[in-house]
Amino acid sequence: MSTREPRGADLWFWIGLVLVLAAGAAVFFLRSARQPRRPPPGVPSPTSSTISPYREPAPAASPPRPTIPVPLEPGPIVRPPHSGGHIDVEVPPPPPPKPATGMSKEVAGLIDSLRDACFRGDPEAMTKAQRNLSAFMDGDRARALELIDAFRQEPDASAQECIIGAIASDQRLVGDPAIVSAFLDLAEHGDDSTRRRVALLFLANNPDPSGELSDRLRRLARSDSDPGVQVSALHALSMFAEVRPSLSAQVNRDLLDVATAATDPMVRTNALSVFRGRDADASQIESLGGRFLRDPEGAVRLSAAEALGQVRPEARGAALNQLGTAFGQEGATEVRRVILMSIVRAGRADARATLERLLPTAGAMTEDVRDYLEILGTGETNPDAVIQAKAVRDAAREGGPAPPPGTEGH
Repeated sequence: MSTREPRGADLWFWIGLVLVLAAGAAVFFLRSARQPRRPPPGVPSPTSSTISPYREPAPAASPPRPTIPVPLEPGPIVRPPHSGGHIDVEVPPPPPPKPATGMSKEVAGLIDSLRDACFRGDPEAMTKAQRNLSAFMDGDRARALELIDAFRQEPDASAQECIIGAIASDQRLVGDPAIVSAFLDLAEHGDDSTRRRVALLFLANNPDPSGELSDRLRRLARSDSDPGVQVSALHALSMFAEVRPSLSAQVNRDLLDVATAATDPMVRTNALSVFRGRDADASQIESLGGRFLRDPEGAVRLSAAEALGQVRPEARGAALNQLGTAFGQEGATEVRRVILMSIVRAGRADARATLERLLPTAGAMTEDVRDYLEILGTGETNPDAVIQAKAVRDAAREGGPAPPPGTEGH
């Protein structure tokens, strides 16, 4: 192979090529100094504060992770859109609003702990918080009145009950005139129905040496514009009579007066449900049968029948006459069933004569009347035992085990 000397054009060609390659290398090194190098696979990226770490771009096929909206109001489980199934997020309801300020820091802290326990539904924590309230009072009237102010502002019903329970549990404060007056003011002039009703039940456990407390409860039962408050006042009056037998006759008159005047059937029903039938006189028995056993509301008739089943032995004949008459006129099966039970309770051994008189016109209740007659025929006259034996027979007819022979009255 022959060789030759390079010509001038060739020389300039090689010089230009070298210059181009040098310029390209300079540009490459300048760019490399400004940008970090991508690390090889498996090598972690640098984390220096002066150098931004390398991050792999998200694969194009993968959707972005959804965000879970949290509603401002409590609601059902939130199900955000998701490519693979769904995500359940339970949104708890917000805690009840805190009461108005104005109480001492100590009381505010005790009430906050109580409200938190009620919000979480933790019975052990609620009991502990209530005991802390009792320990805070320690029989002191001023501290009890401070808790009553907290009760007056408390929006949570469970916390209200705990505050009342703490005050009522301290026997040193029962009957205190200032505390009774504070609760009476709440019951009569409070702006919240629930607090008024809870206050009334607290008052029922206090002594009433002057009679003023029962008079004011009576006025609430008769004329308050809130039927729920009327009902609570009725129950408070009944509790009064339970522990003060001397008030029983007066309270019975009050209950029938309220039931007679009430336009709300709930009030009438509750007045009769706490009526003390064992203390009813002849005129009240007549009213229970002649008026309330004919009430348009079935619940009222049922309560009247139950009250007549509680009468004393000397009023037995009058009660049986009223119940027997009402049975023939009653169209509701459930009320007729209660009338039969009240005949058994009021009449005992004398119930047989009334039941035999009803048998020919008993209609769909013929089997029930015969059951009672057969059970009474065994010599059993204890009302609870007779009614229990009847329940056993009913259960057997509905597919339950049949009672052993000879045990229906036991």
